[in-house]
Amino acid sequence: MIPPSFVRTVLFNTPTSGGDYTFARLSQTALALVIGLAVLAWFWSRRWKDRALRLWLLWAVLASGPPLLIFAVDIYIVPQPIRYQLEMEMALCLLAAFALRPVMDRLPVLGRVAILAALLSVAARQTVVYRRYAKILLQPINVTETIQYQTAKWMEQNLPGRRVMACGSGGLWLNVFTDVPQLSGGHDPTALNWIQRVAVFVIYSGLNTGDRGGEISALWLKAFGVHAIHVFGPEGREFFRPFTNPKQFEGLLPVLWRQGDDTIYQVPQRSASLARVIPAAAVVARPPRHGLDVESLRAYVAALDDPSLPPAEMHWQDFNTARIRARIEPDQVVSVGITYHPGWRAAVNGSPQPIARDGLGLLLVKPASHRDDDIILTYDGGVELKVTGLVSLLVTAGVLLAALARRFTKRPAH
Repeated sequence: MIPPSFVRTVLFNTPTSGGDYTFARLSQTALALVIGLAVLAWFWSRRWKDRALRLWLLWAVLASGPPLLIFAVDIYIVPQPIRYQLEMEMALCLLAAFALRPVMDRLPVLGRVAILAALLSVAARQTVVYRRYAKILLQPINVTETIQYQTAKWMEQNLPGRRVMACGSGGLWLNVFTDVPQLSGGHDPTALNWIQRVAVFVIYSGLNTGDRGGEISALWLKAFGVHAIHVFGPEGREFFRPFTNPKQFEGLLPVLWRQGDDTIYQVPQRSASLARVIPAAAVVARPPRHGLDVESLRAYVAALDDPSLPPAEMHWQDFNTARIRARIEPDQVVSVGITYHPGWRAAVNGSPQPIARDGLGLLLVKPASHRDDDIILTYDGGVELKVTGLVSLLVTAGVLLAALARRFTKRPAH
């Protein structure tokens, strides 16, 4: 049920998630070496009768390449190669089991018992190590005493329905504890909007912002409809501390909540709605080149703060449908703080309305009629998701039919 565009998004984002992965010439050479070893293993084992043993051999060669190269010589052939160690361990264990099978079949009982005892002693040692490690990690806690839970509940009670930026592991846990909408959330590989990732990077790192870090970060937060941000200092209770300068908002943004070195700052917004009526001239036309390219962003944010522009109410009717009510003049458009996707549809009184992507990667609705509009936004996934779903159903049906056919096909007598 995963459409190809989502796979493409993961492939695009992963090289910059968890570090800067650059596929340099040395990495290319190492990858070619791993593929070459896999090809040699394929030719070497092509006459093996034990097809399972051959499968685990090929899998072990390919799965062992990424983690062994990073551990041994610090060479990346895929992004985040350390994450492939579990695949490597599974492949090696299965390879060892099937490789030992013909040896075990030829041994007498005492020989089998000796080998089994040796393997069990190794397994027992590993079991002890794992259990000790698990006891360190698995500790009973009162979740209500964690900073992640406390800030999530505070935001739920004091900022209902408003988008926030919960940083570090707080973003990972926010929507476990509450339904508070948030920016980012920490799942970089699956982020559809590259400009959102640029904004989050600047807010965290402040790279090359000098003494304007807080001002530029506040611009990005306002542009993406964020009403509050949780910042933690070096003495805060959050384990992950991505902020290079946690004091960048001091004196710039109002403090809503503070406990020790943990602070929630307010990001002033004219409206709680993610739908904003702005002049067409204020639309960010091209994507910013980097996080410091904020000139067009200033004009956009100024339009968001303009009290002379009509407000726009936005209410979710379900997970995939939102209703926007606003009075729109001929030279105005509706900027919606939701990432653009071809699966979004807009309609006024059942009549389809044009939508587009602005330079921030956000949804832009351009009503054909201008009056007190009642816009219905609906997400249906687009043609791609429908085709992917149909293919998935057909494959599932084909597998079931094949299983039934094998079950009821009469086998020849021997």
